[in-house]
This record gives sequence, C-alpha cells and structure tokens, in this order.
Amino acid sequence: MRLVFIHHSTGEAWLGDNYGGLGIALRNNHYYVSDTNYGWGPSGIGSSTDIGNWYDWFRGPNSATYLSALYSTSTQTPDVYSRSATPPAGSNQVIMFKSCFPNSALQGDPNAPVPSINLNPLRGQGSGSEYHTVANAKGIYIDLLNYFTTRQDKLFIIATAPPLIDGTYSSNARAFNQWLTNDYLKNYPYKNVFVFDYYNVLTTNGGDSNTNDLNLATGAHHRLWNGAIQHTVVAGQNVAAYPSGDDHPSAAGDLKATGEFVPLLNIAYNQWKASAKTPTTVTITTSTPTPTTNVPFTLSGTLKSGTTTLTNQPVHLERRTGTTGAWANVAGTFKYTDAFGKVAISQTVSTAGTYQYRWHYNGTTTYLQAYSAAVTETVKKPATLTIATSTATPTTNVPFTLSGTLKSGTTPLTNQPVHLERRTGTTGAWADVAGTFKYTDAFGKVVVSQKMATAGTYQYRWHYNGTTTYLQAYSTAVTETVKKPTTFAIGTSPTAPKLNVAFTVSGTLKSSTAGLNGLSVHLERKIGTGAWADVAGTSKNTGTGGVVSVSQKVSSHSTYSFRWHFTGTVTYQSSYSPVKTFSV
Repeated sequence: MRLVFIHHSTGEAWLGDNYGGLGIALRNNHYYVSDTNYGWGPSGIGSSTDIGNWYDWFRGPNSATYLSALYSTSTQTPDVYSRSATPPAGSNQVIMFKSCFPNSALQGDPNAPVPSINLNPLRGQGSGSEYHTVANAKGIYIDLLNYFTTRQDKLFIIATAPPLIDGTYSSNARAFNQWLTNDYLKNYPYKNVFVFDYYNVLTTNGGDSNTNDLNLATGAHHRLWNGAIQHTVVAGQNVAAYPSGDDHPSAAGDLKATGEFVPLLNIAYNQWKASAKTPTTVTITTSTPTPTTNVPFTLSGTLKSGTTTLTNQPVHLERRTGTTGAWANVAGTFKYTDAFGKVAISQTVSTAGTYQYRWHYNGTTTYLQAYSAAVTETVKKPATLTIATSTATPTTNVPFTLSGTLKSGTTPLTNQPVHLERRTGTTGAWADVAGTFKYTDAFGKVVVSQKMATAGTYQYRWHYNGTTTYLQAYSTAVTETVKKPTTFAIGTSPTAPKLNVAFTVSGTLKSSTAGLNGLSVHLERKIGTGAWADVAGTSKNTGTGGVVSVSQKVSSHSTYSFRWHFTGTVTYQSSYSPVKTFSV
C-alpha cells in the first residue's frame, strides 16, 4: 500500500529511523512511504503546509495540478527513513498530512461562528496571519470534506499540529483539536478520512521530555487500548511535554506517537477498504453559456465509473445564483441516465443574471456520489438594432444620415451606448467608425451623419456591446455605393433646326470642373408629350474634355425634346443633361 506524507521538519523527524521511527514502523506494516517537504512539487507547494494552505492543496484553483503530482510522487527525503526497495504499482492511496507546531497558536473565540468557505479569510494564508483563528481553521477543514467525499479511492489521514511550549493559545489549540478529533467527522458518512490527535499524544510524558508514557495507563493518549480506540485528555495539559530545546518534539515524544498511531492507521485502513465505493465522475456541458431570457438552453452530462458509463442512474441538476451562493436542487430535473450514461435537460430562465449549474449523482451502495464541475450561464435579455440610411447612393463629400433603433422585444432601450462599424466592400473586416459612439435617446433611437471622400462600396452596421442585463446586438448591414457627382451640358447647332436639315446635338460630361473622356453616353428623344426613348446610333464615348456630338435630322413637323444620358460607372454617378426643346 502506497502512502504519502505531507510535512515539514517535525514530520521529517517523526519519520526518521534514528528519531521517531515512523518510517520503519510503516514499512514493517506494509506501507510504502513517500513524502513531501519544503520546495516539493508544482510551484513549490510543498513549502506551504499551514492550515490555511490545505485549501490550496485540495480545493484551490491549482489543486488538480498539485494533487496529480502528489498522488503519483515517490519522492523520499534523503537519508531520513527506510522503506521497501520496490514500490507497489499504482498511485498513492493513503494521503497523510500535518501542519507544524506554529499552527497551534490559534487565535479568536473557539466558539465563534464558522464562516462559509467563500467568506473564509484564512484560505491560502499562513499560521502567522491575523485570520489564523479557531473558527476559520474549522471552516478550512469542513470544506475539505467536499473533496474527500469525491475520492473514496483515497484514505486521508489528518494528523493534528503538535503543541507549543508557549501556553498563550494552548486552550484554543486544545479546543480545536478536540473538535477535529471528536466532532469533525460525526456527520461524515464515509470511512475514507481519519484524524490522529498527534497534538494530544505530545501533551504528557513519563516524567521528563526524554521519557515517554507509551503503554502507560495514565496520561494523554490516542491509541488502541484493550481492544478499543482510546482518546484520553489530561485536563490542564495543553502545552508541549516533549520539548527538544525548542517546539520540535523530542525523539521520546515521536516514538510514543509512532507506537500509538500505526495501529490506528491499520484500523482506519481496514475500515476504509471494507467500505470503499467505486468512484464516479459526471460531466456537464451547455448548449450556450450566454442564453437569452425566456429562451430554452440545454444542459447535458455523462455519468461514468472510470471509463464505464453508468446507465439508469438517477441524477439531478443543482443551481445557484451568482458564483458563490448556496446550491439548490432544480425542480423537475431528476432524470435517469440513458443507455450511454447520458442525461440532458432543457432550462429556461426569465430573469437576467449569472447562474451556475452542476449535476449531482447521489451514489449507491456500490458507487460513490459525484458532482460535475459548475457551468456558468450568463443570462441576458435580448436586444435588437435596426439601421436605416437617408440614401443608398451618396455622393462623395456630401453628408448622408444613418439612423437606428435599439429595443428589447418591443421596449426601446434608452441611454444605451451604441456605435457604427464600417467595412470597405461587402466582405472586408469591420472597424469602429471614429466619432460615432452615441447614446440612444428617449425612444431608443440614434442618428449620425457620415461623409465619404473616396468613391466605392461600403457597408455600415450599428453595434451595441450589451450590459449585464442585455445581450450585445448588431444591426443588419446597409450598403452605401458612394460615387463622384457628374453634370452633363447640352447644345444644338443651329439652335433652331429645320425640317429635313441636319443639325448637331452636342454635350459635355464633367465631374466638378473636370471633363470626363472615354465614358459611354447616349442621346434620348421625346416627340411632343410622348415618352423618352433612346435615339438609335447615338451611343458614343466622350472625347477630350468630356465632349460628345451627334448629327440628327427630323422629317415631320412636331415639337422635339433631346437630352444626353450618362448611366454612370462604379466611380461616377449617372446624370442627365438639361432638356433641349424646339419645334419644327
């Protein structure tokens, strides 16, 4: 059986072949011992073994990393203790941990209320912290049970911190260790945690610090005595009875601890093995971490033992508001896993906010209960944004207007920040438009003016980043085809054409003052009050300076109107010349 012991100098001495003899005793009882000391492990976590640090080891954000290393380690403090040459296969199954004697300086009222772990200031703190109180220390250990419950494949041995010579806080140390040994596990339903009162064992001796009272009927003990576990305390004996020049226990004290501890460890081990359940895991996934109010989303999970899926097992959802509140069962979510160990359920939330969900499997006589990790759902109200433009074909350097309306359902959202985004073409990357960050008015509306100096195709959309209550939203895209303006002049020669006599219709196409040459134009004609029609044979390209001309002749008396038509290009807007009218 593989055992790993988390300790510092006191634990090292206790293990020592030439001191406390614990290493040899464990070897002789078929335990293969490894240990961690100062500087061991990921981020040097081995240097942190105060009560507040146990949160880091077993419950903190990096605990999975620390425990993975701990369960697989076979490290041994050099030249301290003996062990078998060959380790058993597998991981460390017995996990023993102990804080050192400074942790017996517990402050505060021993009867003070125990804080919840989320409000416990001792998390991750050392024994020198102002928060190193009896109540906070209780809170740390109580929270550890949440992890120990999930690891029935491990036996956790807690050794209480040894006593101090200084009696300032000795009554608090006694009160805490009495609670830890006698009350801590009263309502814990499993056999995978055992507390050895190392503190109490070291509070009485056999006459001096180098003589112990091992196997004596009197004194303070935690041992197997006359076939039963005995935990006896001597009133008023709350300080170190085995000082060694400082607070480290003498060899005599540690030899007593070894003699009393190992038989109790064997009992705890056998009880654990007899009652051990098969560990299980349950996963959780969500169809979306950002659901909308009143819109269903799906939470699913898979229940396994190792790689084997567990079918037809009852699981249910638990939920809490925020990320630190109390968990509560979600009504109507008690389901049985299917033939693949899977379960899924739909949820709908009507109030915006942050919620967490987890699956809970209560376990059976064979399988250990399990909780999934928590999945966070940020539920928000939906938001929609519209967009409208004053023109889809603006002219270069001429302002046009883009407007929008922000709503949630039918309710306008007022005083909300929105801004425009633009891209060149219809497939480019979107970018914020400088100067367009605006707040919606009392009707949820927003308006900005834009002006483009360069002809081309552009798309615009409104963007609302959302809030803790409302989802972000984008409007649809509106396409703006921006072109340069054009003008077209017209003239006839002569100015008063005659019947069956040729005349010339001329024109000049310009953009601003520049003539546009090489562009296709054509002439249109209207007779009397009739419709405009293209004049056959008049499609021409403008020449130098944008000039174009064609010869025409009319053969019947009527009123004639002529105009030039430029249909435009990707750069230039279309335009008509003024109308030239005359009667023949």
